[in-house]
Formats: sequence, structure tokens, C-alpha cells
Amino acid sequence: MAWPYAELTFKAVARAVGAPRSLDQAETLALLDRLSAKAGVEAAPSALMAEANAVGDNATLMRLARKLYDFRRGMTRERD
Repeated sequence: MAWPYAELTFKAVARAVGAPRSLDQAETLALLDRLSAKAGVEAAPSALMAEANAVGDNATLMRLARKLYDFRRGMTRERD
């Protein structure tokens, strides 16, 4: 359940930053890793995707969901 949410988050951020739609998942994660490092966003998308693939319980899922939310907000400069 976690990786589809992570994938949707990364696709939304990729669109928001103007990434080419022709990139595959690995290329998109690599691009977002570089952009997030430049933007000073704490969590790297590749690390978040690895976490998403390893989620085993609800508490871990909720922590990951918060990290993904914070990542999206940091990359798109969204405000509450």
C-alpha cells in the first residue's frame, strides 16, 4: 500500500517541477534526488521509495506518509 502512494507523490512532484513525462521511474527518482538535494529537502526520494517497499506495520506507514507529505511540500513550496 505504501509504494503506490509514494509513486503518486513522486509523479505529482515531477509534474510540478517540470520533469519530462518520458522519464521512467528510476530516471524520475534520480532527477528528484538531485533536485531535492539542491532545494535542501531533507529526505531523498530514492530513500523514501526504499522505505515504502519495506513498510511492515501501520505506525511505519504513517511515519512514511508524513515524510512523503513533507517532501512534496518542500519541493513544491506548498503551504497549509
